[in-house]
Amino acid sequence: MEKTTKSKYYLFIDECGDHNLAKYDPGFPVFTLCGILVSRQNLNALNKAFIQV
Repeated sequence: MEKTTKSKYYLFIDECGDHNLAKYDPGFPVFTLCGILVSRQNLNALNKAFIQV
């Protein structure tokens, strides 16, 4: 039997704006939902990059 390895990923999600479509702020009628999917092997490099910023 062939041994397989499983990859682990981390999903970071953030939102901005007003999600209430019935009563929203006309001065900022925006809702965004963004995410980034990072593999376990790249997570340390990403953390180091954020620390340097």
